[in-house]
Amino acid sequence: MPSAPARPIGFGVAGDPPIPLEPAILLWGDFDGERVDLGEVAGEFGWRVKPFDPLGAWTAVAVIVDAAGDEDWRDRVRASTILVPHAPVVVARRFNPESCDCDPVRDGVFDVLLRPFDPAECRQSFGFLHHRLARRGRRLLSVRAA
Repeated sequence: MPSAPARPIGFGVAGDPPIPLEPAILLWGDFDGERVDLGEVAGEFGWRVKPFDPLGAWTAVAVIVDAAGDEDWRDRVRASTILVPHAPVVVARRFNPESCDCDPVRDGVFDVLLRPFDPAECRQSFGFLHHRLARRGRRLLSVRAA
């Protein structure tokens, strides 16, 4: 006797409660060697940090795009807004006075973080993201007490 087909993870049948997806900040680019553990800072807000995958089993809180790679980071910003339209984009870049070419308004990004990351600056940016989610009524607000 054939068995019933397996249901894909994340899908239920009528009457089942929705399966909650884990809130995560998605990283697009090379973030190896950072002195700050973004996962630790994101954990203070009840979020995880995952590699960029718009089809993953989580709810994207934001996408952090590495602006230091060989690829055109503006293409990654545009692709992020198409693939994960509800998630704000944060650009991470090294400070270089000769090439300050990121204008958040022009480039359509939520925030710019300088690299190497500073824990206080990351915490502040994630706090702005948290506030944005609260204003929009998103249910991702499981901030842990410090």
